[in-house]
Amino acid sequence: MNFDELVFVDLETSGLNPEEHDIIQISAKDVMSGDTFNLLLNFKLSNASPEALKINNYDEERWAEEAVSQRRAYVEFHEFLFKHAKQQRRNRKTGDLYNVAVLAGHNLEKFDMRFLQNWEARMKGLIVGRLPMDYACYDTLQLARWLLPGRESYRLDDLVQYFEIEMDRKSHDAMNDVEANILVAAKLIKKLPSLNPKWVDAITF
Repeated sequence: MNFDELVFVDLETSGLNPEEHDIIQISAKDVMSGDTFNLLLNFKLSNASPEALKINNYDEERWAEEAVSQRRAYVEFHEFLFKHAKQQRRNRKTGDLYNVAVLAGHNLEKFDMRFLQNWEARMKGLIVGRLPMDYACYDTLQLARWLLPGRESYRLDDLVQYFEIEMDRKSHDAMNDVEANILVAAKLIKKLPSLNPKWVDAITF
């Protein structure tokens, strides 16, 4: 795995249930090239959680002007991931080689990936097929728990504050969260040598 080939991803959604609620904003950034992706998506307003929309800074006029259909967003996100699909995998059944993008994010495994997989299932009939992404993702929430034990909160906003990262912060805007996540990830990765529990030294191989 080449950790220079990560695509950081963040979603905003109309609620917490991936089987019932929609993706309303999707943002991503390829860390090496700096290439970004950011779209607002049309969604079922009648099925949305008012609390979620308030948290996610939903603005009716902005969505009316900028949002695209779920299908168009899926196709364009597929194209973005395909462009940055640099990790080679082998199909276990056929032996064929193919490339995937490797995703990173904060609470990505338990939240965003579930929405992406459900979104993929909803778009099954599209000719572009499955999203070219690895389902094994890298989650900075888990990394923070390993490297910063004992904290009361591992929310992205709190980690930005903990590391004293200076940036224009608008939480629950997917693109802003992607940028913040990359900076937090850099801070965490630089702390990796400090992870040296005694039980590891006691193990002999």
